[in-house]
Amino acid sequence: TCLNNTRRGLRKEACWTLSNVTAGNKAQIQEVVSTHLLQKVISLMNADEQDVRKEALWACVNLTQGGSVRQMDYLISCGMIAALCAWLERPTEGQLRQVALEGVKAILHASDSYFAAKG
Repeated sequence: TCLNNTRRGLRKEACWTLSNVTAGNKAQIQEVVSTHLLQKVISLMNADEQDVRKEALWACVNLTQGGSVRQMDYLISCGMIAALCAWLERPTEGQLRQVALEGVKAILHASDSYFAAKG
């Protein structure tokens, strides 16, 4: 896939494209989840060049903003929480740290809602 390409620019654009899809509705997000690309995107969040990491961050955090609890559960199973925490430890732009915090907040809110509904 483009996410594995040796060209940094292609990896960045692939993450950017996925971030646009994950900013969509639950059905669009499900298409990304169904491809099983999120594990690779999460790995790029912490293991690539800054511009690729940034787009990968947005792709995953966008999912936390509009995804279902089940979709977020899948994201968590792919290692999203550890990846977000790594962003919080990295000296980075304040806005990107805030984006990572919004992702953590959305995951915690979804899990709280899930367990509250379970009783």
